[in-house]
Amino acid sequence: STQSTWDRQRSHVNDRMVQRYIEKPLLLNGKKIDIRAYMLIASTAPFVVLYHPGYIRLCIDDYKLEENNLISHLNNQYMQKKDPRYQEKKDDTVWSYEQANAFVNKHYMKEKGIEENWWYNVFELQVKKIMLHCFQSVKCTLKSRVGLFELLGFDFMIDSNMKVWLIEINVNPAISTNCQVLDQVIPAVINETLDISLEIWEKVRRGMPICPIESRKNMEVLYNEGIQGRGAYINRVANYVASNLNKTAASSNSQDSGNEPSAKIRPRSPSISPSRVIAG
Repeated sequence: STQSTWDRQRSHVNDRMVQRYIEKPLLLNGKKIDIRAYMLIASTAPFVVLYHPGYIRLCIDDYKLEENNLISHLNNQYMQKKDPRYQEKKDDTVWSYEQANAFVNKHYMKEKGIEENWWYNVFELQVKKIMLHCFQSVKCTLKSRVGLFELLGFDFMIDSNMKVWLIEINVNPAISTNCQVLDQVIPAVINETLDISLEIWEKVRRGMPICPIESRKNMEVLYNEGIQGRGAYINRVANYVASNLNKTAASSNSQDSGNEPSAKIRPRSPSISPSRVIAG
């Protein structure tokens, strides 16, 4: 029948996502912006997920919808570096959250009817909710093994109605420090990522409680399976400890083994591969 033919044809057609450009984004100093924030999956057995604030990327040129020059539309540093004025203006292309909050307070609080410190009180809260939702939507597909961790870069935009949009999720976020704000943000993110991931790995390896996380400084816990799914967490720790005890006993009984084997962290990706989410 015609209907069955149509169904067969549809089965061979790849899914498509229709995107609509955000024509009226929130502007900072006349420039289009996007915002980078970080999610650290510090452990996958048990799952421990943290949030770290990032920075704001601005275009060199003022935003005009009808402008064909991509440098006024695409905020990433890769595009902005193509502008011959970049070296002179590079520190103007990246703002801190503090700078953005001060600008929004001064220029948008009355105009938009928003509360003071909207950036911290509303924007960051929405970002955390979106990030947690993304994690929970793919959690069941992730590899779960002691020692796995990954740092993800989440990119957001804000439209002229102060609505927050998730643009994409990056599994390999840039860590270059080519301007002042990046030099302040990136090393702190990397150091805390490693410190927290190693601390949690060591605690799980020893069967210790994960919290409090002593090395946590600027990161905020979004999800801790050790608390939110304690039964599963205890079972995983017990299985891991028992497995390593068996390996140790086997090694001790071996004539050609003089040293007790130690667990090694494997800083491999938990294979989180959410599809790029485009809102505009």
